[in-house]
Amino acid sequence: MDAVDDITSILEDEEALRYEEEISRNPYILDVWTKYLDFRKRGKPRTRYLIYERAINTYERALVHLHKMPRIWLDYAELLMALKRGTLTRRTFDRALQALPVTQHDRVWALYLEWVEVLGVVETAVKVYRRYLMFDPQHREAYVDYLVKVGNAEEAAVQLAACVEDEDFISPLGHSNHQMWMRLCDLCAQHPLEVGRSLKVDPIIRSGIARFTDEVGKLWCRLADFYIRGGQFERARDIFEEAVGTVITVRDFSTVFDTYAQFEESVLSAKMEAAAADEDDSDQDDDDQDDDLDVEGNDVDLRLARL
Repeated sequence: MDAVDDITSILEDEEALRYEEEISRNPYILDVWTKYLDFRKRGKPRTRYLIYERAINTYERALVHLHKMPRIWLDYAELLMALKRGTLTRRTFDRALQALPVTQHDRVWALYLEWVEVLGVVETAVKVYRRYLMFDPQHREAYVDYLVKVGNAEEAAVQLAACVEDEDFISPLGHSNHQMWMRLCDLCAQHPLEVGRSLKVDPIIRSGIARFTDEVGKLWCRLADFYIRGGQFERARDIFEEAVGTVITVRDFSTVFDTYAQFEESVLSAKMEAAAADEDDSDQDDDDQDDDLDVEGNDVDLRLARL
C-alpha cells in the first residue's frame, strides 16, 4: 500500500504531473529525467527510489530496440554514475562495448575511464585500463599517469618501458622518447624495490646512457640513486667511480662529482653519528651491526681522507 500511496502522491502533484507527461512523450531523454529527479530530491526516499527505478527500467526497455545508438548507452551510463550504482554501471559499460561497433568504442571508453578513476577501486581500474590498451595502445601514457597517482610504481615502470621500447610509439601528450626514458629512470631510482621485481633496472639505465649522450651525467646519478635507495652503498660507490672515469664533458663530470660528494658526505655523517653512539653505549657490540654502513668497520678517517 505504501508504494501505491507514493505513486498516487506523485500523480496528485501538478508540477510532478507535468514532468510525468513530458517523460511519457520523451522517455529516453536524460535531461528530462535529471530535472525530474532534481525536483523530487525534496521528496520521500521511497518516492525518489521509485523514480530512479522507473528511469532505469525505461532505459533498459529502450536498449532492447536502440542498442546500436551510443547516445542512449552514454545517457544511461551517466544516470547510473549519478546514482552511484557501481556494479550496474560497470556492466552497462561492458554491454555497450559489446553492442556497439568498434568505430564507436572511443566514445564509450572516454566516459568509462573517467568513471573508473572516480570510483576509486584500483583493481577494477587496472583491469579496465588493460582492456582499453587492447583497443588503443597509443594511450598507454594515460595508464602510466594513473598508476603513478595510485602509487603502483612497479606496473607504471613496466608500462613505461613498453612505451620506450616500441619504436613506433608516438606519445599523444607530445613527449619525446628521451623524456619518457628520463621518467622511467626516475621511477626506477625512486622505487628500487618495487620496480626491481619486474624489470632489470641496471641494463635499462645503461641503455639510456648509451642512447642519450646529452644526459649521461643525470642518468649515471639515477643509476647510483637506484642502488643507494636499495641500501647497496658500495655498489653505488662503484657506479660513481665508473661514471667519473667515463664521462667526457665538463657538465656531466660536475653533475656526477657533486652528487658523489653529497653521497660521501651523507655516509660520513651517518658513520660519525654511529661512532658517537657507540662511545655513549659501551655495552653495544659492533659485531652485531649488519647495516651496510658498518661493513668495513670504523673507517671514518679513511672516508674523511677520500672526501
